[in-house]
Amino acid sequence: MAIISCGPTSTPTMGERRTNSYSLPLHYVQIIAIIVIFFLISMNYLTLCVNIPTHPWQWLNIVLSSLFILPFFIVFIILTYIDPADDEVIYKSRGPRTDFDRRQHAHVITDLYCHVCDVHVTEKAKHCSSCNKCIYSFDHHCIWLNTCVGGKNYRLFLSMLSLIVIGTLFIFFNSLLQFIGSFQDVSSSSSSSSLSLKPYYGL
Repeated sequence: MAIISCGPTSTPTMGERRTNSYSLPLHYVQIIAIIVIFFLISMNYLTLCVNIPTHPWQWLNIVLSSLFILPFFIVFIILTYIDPADDEVIYKSRGPRTDFDRRQHAHVITDLYCHVCDVHVTEKAKHCSSCNKCIYSFDHHCIWLNTCVGGKNYRLFLSMLSLIVIGTLFIFFNSLLQFIGSFQDVSSSSSSSSLSLKPYYGL
């Protein structure tokens, strides 16, 4: 089995099903996403921590940013480790899937029976060729997470997206204030505008 995949599989094939995001093969986009996430979070804390000696108020920014980053990590870990497969697929003993033959069946699932997983599935289930299993209430296969999004993890997926949006907006406006504050004159710190931006001065 390949360790890293460069694209989705178009046709269901034989082989063991993938359990979660970290089952082989990994997707190169998934690896890039993880590297970028850790880089951005590390840079966020690094730029805040190095300014604490001269700007103690940066502790507040560290606490506020952690209110988004820590929940994001928790949701991300749960989302990537959960198995979104249909219950019948999970209960079935693990092993190689049946090689799908389009000469015998027009569709992978007919009459709520998957000819690859060899199990009866729920009405909204769909067989994912990339994960090689039927997904409960299938929505889409996310290459960024290298797993499917369905009924079992859809709310977690939306929660993760919400945390990303909120965290991105916080970092953007915080960076904007620091940028504006860098142009403020220290001698004018008695003015109201300077006082409001004083924690960001010199960053």
